[in-house]
Amino acid sequence: MEKYLYFKVLLVLDNAGCHNVELDNPNVKIVFLPPNCTSLIQPLDQGVIQTLKMYYTHHLFQTIFDRLENSENKTLTQVWMEFSILDCVRTVSSACVEIKPSTLNACWKPLLPQMVQTIQDDSTISLPVTEIVNIASCLTDEEFAVNHQDVKELVLGEETLDV
Repeated sequence: MEKYLYFKVLLVLDNAGCHNVELDNPNVKIVFLPPNCTSLIQPLDQGVIQTLKMYYTHHLFQTIFDRLENSENKTLTQVWMEFSILDCVRTVSSACVEIKPSTLNACWKPLLPQMVQTIQDDSTISLPVTEIVNIASCLTDEEFAVNHQDVKELVLGEETLDV
C-alpha cells in the first residue's frame, strides 16, 4: 500500500538528538530550531507548563489536606511521607485534565497573533492561587505560612511583584 500526503507539512523540531531526520517525503519539510532557544520561543513551554504547575500544586495540596483530615492521629510529615510516585502520577493526570483548550490557544499568541483570538490573563491564575493558599493555610502553622506571593512564585517560576 502506498502512502501519500495530499498536503504540505512543515515539521519544526528542536535539535535534540532523538529526533529522526530520515523522513523521505516530498511534501514534508523539516526545519530545526537554533540550539539553546527552544524554551525561549516555544510557547507551550512557557504557558502550558506554568498552568500545569498551578493545577498540580492545587491537586497536591488538596490531596494532602484530604488525607490529613481522613487519617487518625497522623502528622503532616507522616502524610507527606506516604505520598508515593503513583500518587504523583495521578496528581499530574488530574492536573492535565484541567488544562483548557483556551489556555493552549492563548499560548500561541506571542508567535501567531493573527491566529489567536483569546488571551490568558492574570485572572486565570488568581482563583487557583487563592485556593492553594487556603488549603495550605489549613495544613500549616504560623511557622510555615504560605501566601499568595509564595504560590505565584512557585507556579510562575519567577519572583513576582505585588501590585
